[in-house]
Order: sequence, then C-alpha cells, then structure tokens
Amino acid sequence: MHWVSNILQGKDVTGEEVEVLQEKLLFDRTPVRERYVRFFVLLFLAAVIATYGVVSDSVAVIIGAMIVAPLMTPIMAVSLSAVTGDAKNLVRSMMLVIAGTAMVVGSGYVLAAVLPGVVQTAGNSSITSRTTPALIDLVVAMAAGAAGAFATSREDISDALPGVAIAVSLVPPLSVVGVCLSARQGHMAWGAFLLFLTNFLAIVAAGLIVFAIMGYGRVAVGMEQGRTRRRTIKSSLSQYSSSACRSVSTATGSPRAVYSSRGLRPLHRVGWLEASTPSIQSEQMSVP
Repeated sequence: MHWVSNILQGKDVTGEEVEVLQEKLLFDRTPVRERYVRFFVLLFLAAVIATYGVVSDSVAVIIGAMIVAPLMTPIMAVSLSAVTGDAKNLVRSMMLVIAGTAMVVGSGYVLAAVLPGVVQTAGNSSITSRTTPALIDLVVAMAAGAAGAFATSREDISDALPGVAIAVSLVPPLSVVGVCLSARQGHMAWGAFLLFLTNFLAIVAAGLIVFAIMGYGRVAVGMEQGRTRRRTIKSSLSQYSSSACRSVSTATGSPRAVYSSRGLRPLHRVGWLEASTPSIQSEQMSVP
C-alpha cells in the first residue's frame, strides 16, 4: 500500500503533516472554546434551514443548509483518531457527534411543532425519500467519506465541497427524524434515523480506510513509539538520580547524627573547622 500512499499524497506522510491534520480536525486544540462555539452555532443554523427545507420540500434550500453544516470535522476526527489510536480524541469526537445529532433532531422537532397545523409527511418527497434506506445511499455516503478524508489531508484541495456531500448524507435525515416525531410518525422517524446511522458508519469507515492507506496510522504509531522511548529514558535517568541522591544521603547520615547529638551544626554544611570551633571556645571558657 506504500505506492498507493505516494500516489494519493504525492509524497510520504511526515509527522508534521499528521500534527497539521490533527490541528485541523481535533477539538482539543486551542482555541478550544471557539471551536465548540463555532460548531454548535453553525450546526443549529444548518438544522433550522434544513428543517424548513424538508417541510417545504425544497431541494435548493436543503442544499443551502449543507453549505453551513460543519459535521465533516468531528466525523473525520473520529476516523483519524481510530487510525492513529488516539482513544481520548476518539471518545471526544464521538460524543460531539452524538451531541450534534441530538441537537439537530431536537431542533427539527421544535421547529416543526411551532408551525401552524400538522406537517404533511405522506406527499413530501424530501421526507419519504429519507425514510427508506437504500443501497445507493450507502454508496453515496462511502464516496462522501472518502472524498472528505482525501480533501482534509491535502492542503491543495478545499474541503468545503466534500463537507457539503457529507452533510447531505446526515443532516436532512436527522431533520426528518425530528419532523416525523413532531407529526407522530414514529415508523418514518425510525427509518430516517436508520438512514443516518448507516450513512454515518459508512462515512467513518471510508475515511478510516483512506487515512490508513495514506499512511497516517503508520506515521502516528512511529511518533508514539518515539515518545515512549523518550519517556523511558527520562524515567531511567530520574530513577538513577534518585538512587544516587539516596546513596549520598546514606553515606553522610552517621556524621550528621553524631554532630546533632552534640548540639552542633552538621559537619557536611560548615566543615570540620567551623564545627570544631564551638568545642574549643567551650573549653576556653571552662578554664578558671
């Protein structure tokens, strides 16, 4: 697979490029607060646009919402963290996707509930087309995930358009879930959620495969092994220094005890001459 990596990347992946990609995708990089605020604000606005696009059965409005949706970042972070073995960021990214999913579904439910009357789901093609998952949806999601991983790993390719493709596979089904729950159509809501779930898993799997082929996992493992070796050397040096200090302390323990029992300052601090001075002075004072 090394030659495939060279074709896709144009060169071998380096540790610096792994760090650049992690800086772009992971949410534990500074500024942390701004990353979360930007994600949830844009996702909420995309949910509003997508929900009313679904209700009005307008494809153009739905596509417009996908330009705003920022879902590609945490989903690609899940794939990258799985490839590099970063369990902490894998859990963080998954929790972020779950929180975003709940927010889109909740927004769809509330926005549909405030509309006058009951939303008609039977004759709405934007709703019915997303309640019955098909094989073609899975293929589209995998292609979108591969495109997203490839685009985010290359500095010379904009990741905006693959982000739209990923969002199209995820945000409208979640909006349909909220709308159908508001219309008391539980079976249609379940079908839309199943479409979202299969699309999400397909996108993550495709991104994981692309990142692995391009060599990000191999380079990340090498970087971690280097860090482990440095930590081992540092620990060994620290243990050696501690042992040496204990040996010196043990060697000077007896003189310290002797001089302490005589009420004088330690020999190793003031030297033998200064330590013996009080004894000489006391002998001189005792002479009548």
